[in-house]
Amino acid sequence: MIHGVIFDFDGTLVDSNAIKRACFFEVARHLPGSDGLLNEILADPEAGDRYAVFEQFVSRHPTAGRGSADAKGLASRYTALCETRIVQAPEIAGASEVIGTLKKAGLYLAISSATPQTTLLRIVAARGMSDFFEEVLGTPEDKRSHIEQVLHHTGRTPSNIVYVGDSEMDQQAALTTDCHFIGLGTTMERFRSRPQHLVSDLPDILPILERMGVAQLQ
Repeated sequence: MIHGVIFDFDGTLVDSNAIKRACFFEVARHLPGSDGLLNEILADPEAGDRYAVFEQFVSRHPTAGRGSADAKGLASRYTALCETRIVQAPEIAGASEVIGTLKKAGLYLAISSATPQTTLLRIVAARGMSDFFEEVLGTPEDKRSHIEQVLHHTGRTPSNIVYVGDSEMDQQAALTTDCHFIGLGTTMERFRSRPQHLVSDLPDILPILERMGVAQLQ
């Protein structure tokens, strides 16, 4: 029986993956050769969060690492730029319908994101989504820790929890905690291995949840 669903945020509930990717290039564009290097780093599905990306960028770039071009400075500028733009980003098709249906069914809902916690809370509140979720979890805790926190707060076992996400990072968090995983994507581009459940449209998770033991979802 499923008692809770944890959602990744960017690319799963909000159509913001392209925004986040573009912001990496924008904040580093003043550094020569940054576009090519960032393309290489971001091609890895397990490149990590913004801090890991900019740490790698600075370690590999010949002139980055000083002043506002250090990893911390770049990540800070990136976070501020993303927040402004993601507040206005469109939702993933069907997101409001899905979370509304699951909330009505009495499921414990949480958000798990690689966005800094304080920034994430502001974005979720500004988008009018806060009331749907029992927990909104961001960094510095990682996604595995988010799942463990939900398990602790609900008193449930991993078999009672489903994680929904659009990346290998999401899938690995679910696999390492033994909870269910539903991948979202039209291709395997953001996954290293094919998820057991892979849907191209977010509302398609509803019949899967029903098969897992959620009461019929209207």
